Amino acid sequence: HTSKIALAYTTRPDSSSGMAHPLPLLKNVCTLSLKREHRERKRMEIRKPGAAELKPALALAWDVFLKDAASGFSDEGIRTFKRFIEYDSMAATLANGTTTMWAAFSGLEPIGVIAARESHICLFFVAGPHQRHGIGRRLSLAPQAPLTVNAAPSAVRAYQRLGFVRTGGEQVADGIRFVPMKHTL
Repeated sequence: HTSKIALAYTTRPDSSSGMAHPLPLLKNVCTLSLKREHRERKRMEIRKPGAAELKPALALAWDVFLKDAASGFSDEGIRTFKRFIEYDSMAATLANGTTTMWAAFSGLEPIGVIAARESHICLFFVAGPHQRHGIGRRLSLAPQAPLTVNAAPSAVRAYQRLGFVRTGGEQVADGIRFVPMKHTL
């Protein structure tokens, strides 16, 4: 969240000289932004994405992965993740019911996504500007089941804030580094 402060000036008389001097008046634009974010959060909706919304939801996952997690993955791990979130592959697993996905939308824009296979989270990302606003917590409640996850090492603290605990040490499979974790609702 970026804060901006707008300065406006007025004058006040100087008691000793009677001359007017500039007096800064601070208008905290951040407060206005926070009020707007609060309204946006109220308008946020968590639901299963429709067919036309799947590509934007997967694009969000890929973008956040590249920004926040990919640096800790090998080239093989990045390729494995990319194959996992390819549209045709994900659409097929959603259609046959082996994967269930929910997305958080602000208007028509997906701002977060979670997917689970049975009770295992296989995809969980929130867009950078919307992180740490409770969206991930609300998404984590969508599956309504005890959950497990193989968390990227860089995401362990975020999962811990959501109530997940480690169930083992760091591991590597198909080039993907992860820490197994679990959460019980």
